[in-house]
Order: sequence, then structure tokens, then C-alpha cells
Amino acid sequence: INDYFDGAAPAMIVNALNVPILFGQKRVTVWASKTGQQRYVHTLPANHSVHYTWDFPSGDRTLIWKYEYSMSAPEVEEQSIDLKCDGLVDVNGVFVVSFLEGKQRAGEITKPKINVEVIMKGIGLSIVNNDSKKDILYIAITSSVLWEFKATDSKRYKALPVKSIDAIESSYQSVLLNKKVGQNVDVVDNEFMRIDFTDSEAPKQISPKNGQLRRLANRGIWVSLALSEHIVQFHMKVNRLQIDNQMPDHIFEIVMCPIAPPKTIAVEHLPKSFIELSTIIQRQATMNRFKYNTILIQEFLIQIDRGLLSAIQELTEVAVKKEENTKLIAKDVRDILLKNTITESLLSSRKSYYDYIHFSPLKVHLSFSMAGASGGQLPLGLDFFVRSAGVTLTEFNDVIFKLDYFERKSLLLENSELISIVTNHYTTQVLKQFYVLVLGLDLIGNPMKLVLGLKEGVGDFFYEPFQGIIQGPGEFAEGLSIGVKSLASNVVGGAAGALGSITNTLGEGVSALTMDDKFKRERRSRLNRKVGFAEGGKNLLKGVFSGVTGVITQPIQGAREDGFEGLFKGVGKGVVGIVAQPATGVIDFASGSLQSVKRAVDPKQEAKTMRPSRYIGSDGKVVPYNRHFATGSTIVREMENGKYMSDNYVIHCQLNAGALIILTDKRVIAVKKGMMSHNWESDWAEEWHNCAKVNISGDGLKLKITTKV
Repeated sequence: INDYFDGAAPAMIVNALNVPILFGQKRVTVWASKTGQQRYVHTLPANHSVHYTWDFPSGDRTLIWKYEYSMSAPEVEEQSIDLKCDGLVDVNGVFVVSFLEGKQRAGEITKPKINVEVIMKGIGLSIVNNDSKKDILYIAITSSVLWEFKATDSKRYKALPVKSIDAIESSYQSVLLNKKVGQNVDVVDNEFMRIDFTDSEAPKQISPKNGQLRRLANRGIWVSLALSEHIVQFHMKVNRLQIDNQMPDHIFEIVMCPIAPPKTIAVEHLPKSFIELSTIIQRQATMNRFKYNTILIQEFLIQIDRGLLSAIQELTEVAVKKEENTKLIAKDVRDILLKNTITESLLSSRKSYYDYIHFSPLKVHLSFSMAGASGGQLPLGLDFFVRSAGVTLTEFNDVIFKLDYFERKSLLLENSELISIVTNHYTTQVLKQFYVLVLGLDLIGNPMKLVLGLKEGVGDFFYEPFQGIIQGPGEFAEGLSIGVKSLASNVVGGAAGALGSITNTLGEGVSALTMDDKFKRERRSRLNRKVGFAEGGKNLLKGVFSGVTGVITQPIQGAREDGFEGLFKGVGKGVVGIVAQPATGVIDFASGSLQSVKRAVDPKQEAKTMRPSRYIGSDGKVVPYNRHFATGSTIVREMENGKYMSDNYVIHCQLNAGALIILTDKRVIAVKKGMMSHNWESDWAEEWHNCAKVNISGDGLKLKITTKV
């Protein structure tokens, strides 16, 4: 007989639960025989540990356990513990962990001591430059509508696929709208089901299957954190992340947002979160062991223009200038963080063991334009690159990067080493696809996008009907419809989009020759609105008229602003503009027409901005966001290509769905929606110094304006 030494026992069993457990050896232990007797069953009280040796060393060396029967113990069937290697198993919220404690192999059964769940419907962050009084970005995480169905013979609700959610939500909104106007619609039929909306708060599905429907708001942010003595489990989901460009003179309205999956994929699948992160950490005496690490990011787009880069550069410069005033605060914060044990462990150079790491593939749609607001130097040496390559050679739209997934197993690394490996992986992926940037230039019509679109259209034309005919004749017809639409949108729309990109880039180059900032700003405003054929023709005539009259107006305006020197500059602008402005109008008309064709045949839904840019008054004070004021100031700024941009918005009143009265510091404006363009246009406007009297009646808002003769 030898003395006991550390690790001599086959296993140490730790019961960290608040209830006793039973354990034994697989194929040896008998929980209850026909006579009611137990064999080789051992009991371990709550919050106790014991060293265990096999009852039959020659038998199956697998440890099994279950709860001791009691009213408070949950019902869990027999479970096994693999003692051959480190492992982690989640059994209905109970963690079964196998690990080495020094030289001793241990199996612990535990529940999280701390379990925190955070649910938020959404959150928004507005980035404003206080010094320049500019609203730059609006970052928001939002929720979405989710419909669930519970069959009559079932006890659980299940989430419906995307196609059903869209159909039910459309019917639901239609029912609510009808109720507002006094029309009650009880039963609604759509292409997928029949629904009884007698009780709009609890609608019922009549066919194809009877059951109850439930409308929920999908969580904007969901975070779950579970902590026990040896285990940390973190799980996070972000439903939708969108970043809007709030600058007044922008090229792209949206900086970043998820891209909706193709209809052929989304119709039969459940809604998915844009970002999902999950990790399980096993804390050991000498290191942290990351058992499981995954990050999933859905397809998304990034759109950046010169104005946004300049604004961010200006914002960071202001922050650097104020750095001297915050050095002492930063030092105190850094000292506090370094004293924190969690932060210290993350920042230390101690190595960690990673059992499994998986980052999903990335599909990014990248757009970049140098045509934003002028002024300000670009960051990261981009200004020098643009001056060297030229504006037209740095314009690209919807260039697609497909980055392969990152996966590693069984790594012993420091945090800095892991970051370096991940960075090198994605840097290599981007460099390998640098040709995508060259073939994605708008100057040559983005041929890469055209080829990929043709490939997708032809593939859908054959694949979708084939998939549908397997399921049935109705699905075959639907698949044929989807395939034809995809082929048309990618062939016709792709060709129109390619030609439109070429003409748009040429128009940008020709408009730069005018050297007229006002003309270029108005042109960008027209392009942002995505005008149709009718308004495109109207803008063509305006360009010809502006170019012809500019020969006279430009010298007068230049002399008024800069005197004799401005007169000569105005003459030069007028002479160039008489050719450049009509030419730009013709090119933009062709580009807009081609883009209209593309939008008409392309069924893809474009993302919309979440809110108008913040209203900042003439006093420059940044106050809490007010949508009413933000809407009014945006209308004043963008109406008729910035005609009233120099006015300071005061307040507005909505007369009906298509008419407004807006008061600015210079005039009163009656605004209506255009019949063809559906954009806000001024019906009439009168400056305040021409108004002799303004009367506001007591029974309502009435303006009586008498002008001086």
C-alpha cells in the first residue's frame, strides 16, 4: 500500500449545486432495480466534493450522475462526465465541467452564481461637433417586428419565416388603417394565409392551420452573462445597426447598414440578428481557457464621401486640441482601470488557450466618393492620393468584398498575438481582392458588379424554378416568377446601372469645370433625391438656362463679393459655365434616366434614413432632438436644390398631408408637394420686410399678410 499523492484518485467530483446529486459508474451503477434496490449509487451533498475511485476498475470508466429525487430538484435524466479531457457541457442551464486541478482530474457540476440578462428595444447615439455646430452622424441599434404562431394543439409559440412576417404585418397595418377611418375588416386573406383580426390585439390564423398569432418587437440588443466559480459565458445579439450621415451636403445618406438577404433566401428562413457574439471562458489557476468563441456578422454596406471624412477629421482635431485639459482626468481613469482585476487580466501579457475560434465570412459592399462638401484636409494621406490620382479615379460604388472565414483550433497565445493573426488574415484577404477596386471604378462602369449580377440572374432563372418544382406546382410558379424577375433586374438593371455610373462620373468631372460651388451643391442635391424622368427633364432645362444667364450673373456676383478681382473670376466662370452647365445637365439627364430604369426593374429594397438631421438654431446651442423642428429645418435646407439654405428655420405648421407654412428669419413660405416629383416645393414666399401686418386669429392659426405697394 502506497501513500496517497496528488492526482492518485481517478476523479474528484465537485457538487456546486444547492441540491444533492447521485453518481456512479456507467453500466455498473443501478439507480433502481426491479426489487427497488440500488447498486453502487453514491450520494454527494450540496456544496461538497469527494475523491472517487472506480467501483469496477475493469468496467466502463465513465462517470454518470443525476439529481437525488426531491420536490425542489429539477427533472434531469442520467448524464455522463467525460474525464478523459477538458470539456464543458450545458445541461438545461447546469454546467458540467471537466478540468485539471493541479495534477488531479476533476468534474464539477455547477450553476451560474450570477446570471445577468440585458434587453433593450434600441438605442441611438448622435455625434455633433459643438464647435462647428454640425450634426455629423446618427448611430442607432433598432428592433424589428416579429410574428409568432402557436397551433391549437401546441403549447409553444414559434417564430414565423420572413415571408409570413411581411405578409401578416402588411395585413395588420391595413386593418389598423381601416379602423381609423371607421371601416372594420375582420377577416383578411393574403397569399400565404387567412387571418381573423376581430381582436387586433390577439389575431387568429384560420388557414392553412388554425392557431393563435402574437406580435412582438424583436430585441434591439440582447446580452446574457453567466458567471460561476470556473465558467464565464457571454452571449450578445444586435438586431440591426445603422449609421446615418447627418451632414447637410452629403453624397450618401447612409454610412453603414445591413443588407436584406435575397428574397429567395429570406422567404423560408427565420429573421437573423445582424451581429451575434458568443464566448465561453473556463477560468483556471494559471490561465484563461476560451472553450468557444464565435462572431457572426451578416452582409452589410459601407458608404463614405469626402464631406464625412473632413467632418470626422475636424472633430478629432478639436479633441486633440482639448487633450491638454483632460490629461489629469485621463491619468486618473487609467490608474483606476489598471487597479481593476478584470481589466488587468485582459491587458496582461499572460497567454490564454483557445480551443475554438470562428469568425464568420464577411460580405461588404463598399462605396466611396470624393464629391462631398469641400474644405478641410482628408485624413490618412488621402488628400495627397486624390490630388495625384484625380477625382474620377477614386470614385467607386457598390464594390463587393468577400472575405473568407477565420477559424483556429487549439492555440496558446497572448492577446496581442491573436489580434496580429486576425489582422493579418483579413489584410491578406483584402489585398488578394484589390482587383475588385480597379474593376469597380465608376469611370469604367463597375464591370465587376455587372458580371456578378449577370451570374446571379442567370443562376436564379434556372435554380428557383427547379427548387419550386420539387415542392409542388404552386411553388414552381412562384420560383419561375422570382427567377424571371432576378434575370431581368440583373441583366437590364445591371446594364443600365453600369452606363449610369459612367455618365454620372463624367457629369462629376464636367461639373467641376464650372468652378461654381453653388451649382455643384445643387447638382448633388438633385442626385441625392434620385429624380425621375420628368424632374430630370426639368433640371436639364434649368442647366441650360443657368449656363446661358451665368455669362451675365457670374461677373455681377463676383464683383459684388470680391470687387474688381471677383469681376474677372466671374467672367471666367460665366464663359466656362455656358458650355459646362448645359453639358452637365445633358449628362445628368442621361444618368438619371438610366438609374430610373435600374430602380424600376430592380426589386431590392433600399434602406432609408432613420430620422432627419438635428435642428441647431441660429444661437448655436445643441438641445435635445426634436423631430418636428428637424423635419422643418431639413425641408428649408433641401427645398428647390437649396434655394433657401441661407435662411434660419424658426417654426412650421402642417396644414394637411401636402401643404406647410414655414417661418424663417427672412420670410414666410407656403410649401406644397410637387405633383410629379413628390418633393417639397415653395408655392409662394414673401420676405418679412415686405409684410406690413401679420394677424393671428384666436380660433386657429391664420396668417393675414398685407404687402406694401
